[in-house]
Amino acid sequence: IRIIIGHADNPEGAEKLRQRLKEIKAEVPFISLASPVVCSHTGPGTLLAGWMPI
Repeated sequence: IRIIIGHADNPEGAEKLRQRLKEIKAEVPFISLASPVVCSHTGPGTLLAGWMPI
């Protein structure tokens, strides 16, 4: 499975999530900032994950 991680001013949390996902053999090609629309509703520290089978 390929998982993309997004975060709202939480790069440390995003990297920690990446390491946990690698433990289950998930591919995490990159980490990005969450969009302002998401952040305005969820606030700082939010982590997002989107996935698709490969």
